[in-house]
Amino acid sequence: EVNFTPLNKRRKMNVNIIIDQSKALPDFENVLLSNENLSAIPDSACNNIRLDNVIDFMSDKQMGTLLQKIRHNGSIDIKSTDAMTIISQMHIGSIEFDKGSPLLSSGRLRLTSAPFVKDSLEKQGFIVEFAGVGKTEYQVIAKRP
Repeated sequence: EVNFTPLNKRRKMNVNIIIDQSKALPDFENVLLSNENLSAIPDSACNNIRLDNVIDFMSDKQMGTLLQKIRHNGSIDIKSTDAMTIISQMHIGSIEFDKGSPLLSSGRLRLTSAPFVKDSLEKQGFIVEFAGVGKTEYQVIAKRP
């Protein structure tokens, strides 16, 4: 169970959703991904939510719950494996199949890509401030107006 400091005792609530302690960060409330832990975060309380290689392990319902936690002018920073890029690189041979395949599986509930996440956030009314793709990963930063 996660216990949060009452909102009147903090200026900003920065939340880092994690699937294990290896991605825990200082200066963030590190919250282990679970339905109970996501529900325990107060609605509209977060100035910043960070998902670093976590979104692919989340259900649509969990993502919807999480987006309700972002306050107006708050942001969400999502980084993950870009499935479209991996598949394209495997197709042209720049990533070998046996190296690319684990990047697309390994317990994920779904595959995501920068355009998919960008479009999904825009449909929820978020303003996408940045969307980019590196060699195998993407990052999308969006703000709730």
